Amino acid sequence: MNSIDPGMAWKQTECHKMLHKNYSLRATNMEELSQLNSLNIVKFMFVRHPFERLASAYNDKFVIYKNTPYESRQDGTKVTVEEAYIAYIRDYQKKYMNMTSMDTCLDESSLEFKFSCFVEYVLDSTRNEEKMTNVLGQTKDIHWWPYTEMCRVCKIHYDFIGHIDDFQGDIQMLLAKFPDNKALMELYKRKKKMNCTSNCEDTKKDEYLKYFRRLTKTVILRLYYMYKNDFELGGYDFPDKYVAAGIDDT
Repeated sequence: MNSIDPGMAWKQTECHKMLHKNYSLRATNMEELSQLNSLNIVKFMFVRHPFERLASAYNDKFVIYKNTPYESRQDGTKVTVEEAYIAYIRDYQKKYMNMTSMDTCLDESSLEFKFSCFVEYVLDSTRNEEKMTNVLGQTKDIHWWPYTEMCRVCKIHYDFIGHIDDFQGDIQMLLAKFPDNKALMELYKRKKKMNCTSNCEDTKKDEYLKYFRRLTKTVILRLYYMYKNDFELGGYDFPDKYVAAGIDDT
């Protein structure tokens, strides 16, 4: 599974290389997707801890790359990544979450779009695909929508499910079985050369944990049940440390 962040051109280029027809089979409908199970190929995917993936999406859109140009207005001025995402999230919140101008999540004078506001939007929108279509013209945002709902992963009988947070080790396991596979070798070499990023530092994981300290335990549990199938797919344990980090409900 590959997820591409807008505004990160180098990632897109490298990902597209790995999705080249020389390396990949593409299913264009559900029937073709099911037929992949009958082929004599090894089927694998890589997943990420659902809470890290959610926090990383927020961190990218509203912290790290928030000032990155995203699109141009009719008058030629640039809209940043943060401005674009805030605009459509607030549009959704006004239309479908009964928020008014008195709600802090709609405070345009605030210097920060709160993680708690983002989470409430994610929790609501992932239950209401039809509403998402009315606001965005699309049903899912790949950066935080549950894998098990977005990618039809239940239709494929995977031989191996790896973890982004242990990418290097899991790629080595695949290479041990397929040492001559050029695509896997390219992935392994590229990852080894890269500086450590958000996927491989414990300190970075702790940074993501800080976002969950801004949520109540009840909200964190709601997130867990939303992502429960993703947790099971990836073999992740119940997120005790995240729940423990949450604010006690009053």
